[in-house]
Amino acid sequence: MPEIPSEKPRARILYVEDDQWDADGTIKFLRYYYELETVRGSSDARNKLIANSKKYDLILLDIRLHNPLLPPDSDDDTRAGYDFVISISREVKHFNLPIITYTNLVPAGMATALIDAGVETIVKKNQPIQELKETIDRVLKARA
Repeated sequence: MPEIPSEKPRARILYVEDDQWDADGTIKFLRYYYELETVRGSSDARNKLIANSKKYDLILLDIRLHNPLLPPDSDDDTRAGYDFVISISREVKHFNLPIITYTNLVPAGMATALIDAGVETIVKKNQPIQELKETIDRVLKARA
């Protein structure tokens, strides 16, 4: 049985995930602990962050955001998440939100590039979902 969240204000997370099937269970779990807003792509996320980056405490990002102009599982899918990290750090005034990537696959060399670009950590989707919560809590506590 999951621990019951305290009455203190819950952290606000922007979850960027383009695959609804992947997102459903994660959303249900995370909403129990956090205020969660979901968007299906990097352009929607970028627009929300530009409008009000102070609304969120953390970004949870699937780095494999599919570009409909490319075949599925293209290496450029991973590039879309990386490009999103780079663009928001440049476009969002005083951007200082932690980013956790939540993904099935990180191509060789991409993990280092993501961390260098400002990602706090990478969580694999094949890990128990409780590990995602523990990582989120650890990152938020470190930023408090």
